[in-house]
This record gives sequence, structure tokens and C-alpha cells, in this order.
Amino acid sequence: MYAIQDKETKNFLSPFSFQLIDDIKNEWLYTTYTGLLGTRFYTKREDAQKVLNMLQKYNRESGLHRQLQIVQIDTEQLPIGDSVYIYN
Repeated sequence: MYAIQDKETKNFLSPFSFQLIDDIKNEWLYTTYTGLLGTRFYTKREDAQKVLNMLQKYNRESGLHRQLQIVQIDTEQLPIGDSVYIYN
């Protein structure tokens, strides 16, 4: 399986990890996940790439400039995990 990962924190993303909270102030909520809970997994790297391209657009718009990557992962090795939030 494949997942999209934040290089710095090693946390995982979902297609909804970047959410615009206030359009006027350009405030964003950036949500990542430490394990299975919330993380979106992809069977094909190509599918993950499509979502990564979308997330990169929101990454630039948010001004967070996180380093995102696609990783191959064994889901059996992941904990249930938790959500991690960053407000920008």
C-alpha cells in the first residue's frame, strides 16, 4: 500500500488534510495522522500521485510549505494512531 507522508513529522495525510478555515485571512487547518486512523491508503502509486498533486496545490496556497512524499507502507505495522492539528 501507498500513503502520502509529511517528510518532517513522518505523519500521514488524507485528501482532506488541508482545510481552508478563513478565506479572507487565509487561515488553514493542516491535519495529519500518526497511524491507521484517518490516513488514506492507496493500492496504486499513481492514485497516490493524483492526490499528492492536489495536496501540493493546497500546501502552496496555505503557505505551510510542508515537504510531502509518497511512501510504500505495510499497514499491518502501523498503530491505530491519532490526529495531529496545525493551524496556520
